[in-house]
Amino acid sequence: IRKQFRFLFLLGISSCTLIFTVCDQAQAKKTPLLVATVNPGNPSSKRNLINLSQYEDAAKSFSEKDYKSAIIHLKNVLQDYPGYLPARILIGRAYLAEGDALAAEKELRRAKLDGGDDELIAVPLGRALLLMKRNKEILASLKGDGLSTAVNFGIQVLRGEAHFGLLQYHQAEMAFSKALNLQPETPEP
Repeated sequence: IRKQFRFLFLLGISSCTLIFTVCDQAQAKKTPLLVATVNPGNPSSKRNLINLSQYEDAAKSFSEKDYKSAIIHLKNVLQDYPGYLPARILIGRAYLAEGDALAAEKELRRAKLDGGDDELIAVPLGRALLLMKRNKEILASLKGDGLSTAVNFGIQVLRGEAHFGLLQYHQAEMAFSKALNLQPETPEP
């Protein structure tokens, strides 16, 4: 199921240009663009028609670092379509960017429970936990097994920071070394 969602999400990302082009055309004609979605992580979910202009506005605000506006747009999307995982993950990232670690954790955990991909959730969730100084929880829950090199890199950096926060300097150095081995061109943390 996660692979299916990952494929659908990646398909959505890869076709963003097409979607934005269609959105521009729909906006020029003042017609709402609707898309059918399925949440494969939730077997009881049914197809929903989602007004992409709301999500598009949120994504644009997020990319412009206007996180408060993005959160407002995403709340509207999630009020109408609570199972829309891309909006759930993006609102978690927006809360994190605003420094609201507790709200970010809540949204990212919900996305994970609803079948969201760890590739998209693990690092932002770890950052939220780090902001709340929940270092032991980071070390217990974030391992990086089976994830991409880039995500594993982020997890190793988070693990290093968590060890450092617990005054476990040797383990922190080991985690940072693992991160450097994953991406040797990255400057030392």
